Amino acid sequence: MREQGRAALGKISDSRGTPLVSICHPLADGRMVYAVYSMDSLWKRIKNRKVGRTGRMIMVDENGRPLPGISDDFPEPGWEGPGPLDEKGWLDNIQTKAGAMVGAFTYAPSFGLWTLSLQNREEAFARSERLGLQVAGFILTLSLLVSVGAFWLTNKLTSPLKLIIAGAQRASRNEFSVPVPELGWGELSVLSRNFNKMMGTLRAYQELQVDRVIEEKAKMDAVVRSIPEGVILAGFDGYILYVNASARLMLGMRGDCAAISQSNAHLHEAIKSSGLREMVLRLIKRQKRSDSGDIQIQGDDGLSRGTFSCSAAVISAKDRDIGILLVLRDVTAERNLAQMKDDFFHSLVHDLRSPISSIDGFIEIMQNRPALGEKEKKYLDYIQTSSKLLRELVTNILDMAKLESGTMEIKRAPAEAAAMLDSLRNIYAIQAERKKAGISFALGAPPHALVCDRRLIERVLMNLLGNALKFTPAGGQIALNIGAAVDAPQMEFSISDTGPGIPADQLKGVFEKFRQLEGGMQRGGYGLGLAICKRLVELHNGKIWVESELGKGSKFIFRIPLQQLNPPAS
Repeated sequence: MREQGRAALGKISDSRGTPLVSICHPLADGRMVYAVYSMDSLWKRIKNRKVGRTGRMIMVDENGRPLPGISDDFPEPGWEGPGPLDEKGWLDNIQTKAGAMVGAFTYAPSFGLWTLSLQNREEAFARSERLGLQVAGFILTLSLLVSVGAFWLTNKLTSPLKLIIAGAQRASRNEFSVPVPELGWGELSVLSRNFNKMMGTLRAYQELQVDRVIEEKAKMDAVVRSIPEGVILAGFDGYILYVNASARLMLGMRGDCAAISQSNAHLHEAIKSSGLREMVLRLIKRQKRSDSGDIQIQGDDGLSRGTFSCSAAVISAKDRDIGILLVLRDVTAERNLAQMKDDFFHSLVHDLRSPISSIDGFIEIMQNRPALGEKEKKYLDYIQTSSKLLRELVTNILDMAKLESGTMEIKRAPAEAAAMLDSLRNIYAIQAERKKAGISFALGAPPHALVCDRRLIERVLMNLLGNALKFTPAGGQIALNIGAAVDAPQMEFSISDTGPGIPADQLKGVFEKFRQLEGGMQRGGYGLGLAICKRLVELHNGKIWVESELGKGSKFIFRIPLQQLNPPAS
């Protein structure tokens, strides 16, 4: 104290109920001034400082005990205090005679004492509880306002969207007449306005499309009504949905077309032909997707109305079958003309056989004369070639007549493919050499026993090889291959060449009677050879087809079943 030159406070003591504090201050000559000061007036001022309604402030030492002179009943005489204190802090649940207290304390360094503020606990926390209630009420009110505002805002935002969604659902059903109310604000209002514009555009487009559909339907109705073919559309229940005038006349149906379509007329009542009924029944039962054939139609009087080519098919839309379409075409005149042509050829053939035999006989006599010159021999060769072509025509016409009438005699027996191949090699190897064309004969792996009419199968092969030689130029190649089919119990025959090939649009008709290739690929003949080949292969329950590409040659292929001893059912 003397070294620092400052006054020092002593401890506060009680002297006959008066709180006293001693003070020492050093003097310059080494002496000190000592004084004693009463703290009573200070204690009174501190006592008069109220904390709330029930609290007060007191001075305490480092252990929280009241200083001397604080002898009233608050907290109470002899109160020991809360214990050692920090520089500052707060205390809860301090038990006094006045009840539980809360207190806050702080250190006063000038005096080396602590100031402790005490207050009734209930009074101290009453404000906090009120504040808590006020905060809770405020939060509840704010939450309610936010919820109401959110509901209002959500409804304000979603109502236009719901209306737009409802409009989109109507548009998906092709209902464009009802606009969407333009509610909302900002972008939602713009969206509603643009959506209504789009609906208007779609409505105009729909009306335009409907007009076009009606116009196209009218055109189609006019075409269908005016064509000579009969057209009938029926459902799978057999009821007629549409019929044109030509079909009404062909089937002898009474009433106009519109009345028939609207009267729930049934195909069973309209169709008198059993063959046509069976064709329609197969399509109704979905046993077939399409069918065709020639039928005879009779009227109510039992008399024939003629021969009609009928095509029937199941029609679909969007991957769903919707009905059956029948197309009838009157081919009576065509069939009569074809029959007249066949009768004429048959009659002509029989009349030509004797003159041709006489011509062949006289040619043979003249060729045996020793005095013929080279020119005469050349002329006789021309005559003999023409006579041979004419004899082939006669033979082909007679064979075609037998095939069509079912009187062609077929004799099935086991046949060796190797023997057939050798026989053909002996005939055509020399002819190919004369034409300076290469020819090969190949036999595949030894097949199962082949049962057929060897004479007729060899005739098919000879016809196909003859055509290949005819159309293959010098230096070309021809190949005959015989072997077992890899995907079926059948024998496969193929004849390929390097000729000019067949146009794709003519492939379908190469096996028709009297059909020859168009353009510059005709090389004699009368168009019966391939038709006879097709009938002979089918007579063996086989199948024949051609693969060809223009400029790259052709390949004729046919197959017949193996081990077939019984004749095919008629």
